[in-house]
Amino acid sequence: MNNNKSKVQANFNISTVAKRLCFMSYAFMFLVLFVTVFSSSCSKHNNSSNAKHPVNIFTTVAGSVKKSISSDNIYSPAVGEKLFLFYNSVGNSVSQQKTLFTYDITGNWIASPIIYWDDLPFVSPANIYSFFAFAPSVPVVSPSVSIDQRKLSDYIATDLLVAYSTATDETLSLPLNFKHVLSQILVNLSTSDVAGVNISSATLDIIGVKKSYSLDYKNPSNEAPTIVVVDDLSESLISVVPFKIADGKFKAVLPAQSFAIGDLTMKFQISGKEYTWSNTNIITTEAGKKSTISLKISLTDIEMIGDDIKLTDWDTSGETIGSGVQL
Repeated sequence: MNNNKSKVQANFNISTVAKRLCFMSYAFMFLVLFVTVFSSSCSKHNNSSNAKHPVNIFTTVAGSVKKSISSDNIYSPAVGEKLFLFYNSVGNSVSQQKTLFTYDITGNWIASPIIYWDDLPFVSPANIYSFFAFAPSVPVVSPSVSIDQRKLSDYIATDLLVAYSTATDETLSLPLNFKHVLSQILVNLSTSDVAGVNISSATLDIIGVKKSYSLDYKNPSNEAPTIVVVDDLSESLISVVPFKIADGKFKAVLPAQSFAIGDLTMKFQISGKEYTWSNTNIITTEAGKKSTISLKISLTDIEMIGDDIKLTDWDTSGETIGSGVQL
């Protein structure tokens, strides 16, 4: 009788120990799983080294604010050119959320200071990262184009490239797709085969333009990072001296605007003689577009070639000088 009781007690003890060991095994596996999940959720940038992740960039540029671009339009400016990056809002003053990139001799953008994905909070309510970028400079509160663009440096500084980019998580290289947000006027002057008109000495003043504009960032997108607004009511009309590309070929950067008949005047000085031409049709320039006006000059007058201006995308192919401006 006692032997049977001992056997039952032994079996009970073995069964109890087995159950406890099984419970402890499950508890240990649960603890390991919990620690793993908890550790990975503690940081959105977890890795074995716990090193911070810098924000690197990849830049492209498109001719038109309405045109999609591909990686073929790589933005590779001159060595030393600047690019300004702001997180979430234009002019962000938080030191860990803004930086200056400089294009170096190796063909890379170098940030100073370096900013890190780890220091950037998500933007509510969409839980995204958002960035604004500017080149070659950050526009002032009330920007305007230079009225004297004869020097290449002034012409380049007048152009404004803007990019807006978002990401749902950190990326190896943040894509910055720049757009020309101003417009470009190209004037081609040719001459009839008449002695006495040498266009190689020609200079040009573009008269009747508005130079000041404002930038609206309320609803940015990759395709339209900002909207340029010209004050049509109070802005006074001025003249702009364009950049001379070659004999009889001139180019200027202006805010997009419309010119009523007779409002836009081209005044040429050639060998001490003045020639003027004014538009006989309404002309409307567009942001990110090039408006080409072709004129022919004779001993007595100057006339337009064709019936209208040619409106095309801002050319970004071929050789570029300075801030990606096609010359």
